[in-house]
Amino acid sequence: MGLHDLLDTCTSYGTGLLEPFSHERFSFHFLFVVDPLFTISLLIATLVLLIRKTGDISRIKWAAGGISISLLYVGAALFCKSRLDPAADMTTPAPFNCLLWYCIKRTNTGYYTGYQSVFDKGPVSYEFHPQNRQLLIHPEPYLARFANGYYTVSGSGDRLYFNVLRFGQVQGWQTKDAPFVLSYPVGITQGENMIIQKGRLSGWSSQSIHQYLERIMGR
Repeated sequence: MGLHDLLDTCTSYGTGLLEPFSHERFSFHFLFVVDPLFTISLLIATLVLLIRKTGDISRIKWAAGGISISLLYVGAALFCKSRLDPAADMTTPAPFNCLLWYCIKRTNTGYYTGYQSVFDKGPVSYEFHPQNRQLLIHPEPYLARFANGYYTVSGSGDRLYFNVLRFGQVQGWQTKDAPFVLSYPVGITQGENMIIQKGRLSGWSSQSIHQYLERIMGR
């Protein structure tokens, strides 16, 4: 369970390691919350261990191999993170890989967001998002704490939405002003539920997957 908590700190979600004594969330932003390249070796080793008999000495090799490959991937992710725009205040992996990263720059009035591949030869192309903090007449502290300060407020009709920037945009590598993945209705919403993971997987097709792979390769 302790290792699971530490693994959670590697993602953009983070975890409250010191709960209930402190609400601070610890997050190091170098693994995507679901990364098949990190998991595959552990999954294969687990399946082998379930099949092999308890006394089979090869079980140790399979277990060590699965863990070692995942640790090498963690090392590769940290190396890739070190190659990103040093001016960015926050960088976190795009879905399912450690080669394309989501970058955020903080200003007094809002945030610049952009995507950078480790293979990019040019500078990061950023898009500005005003924070609009003044729209929150009655700020909800738990939302700001969950967002760790990275949030904007936007309006749609007569409703306000609290957008958490830390978790990226819906296919933002293609569209600079793409909506944010996590968005919460603020105040009276007439029964509207909290929007979680809004559209993270919407719009995916064989063409968009091909474009995503191209973007990962810096094209």
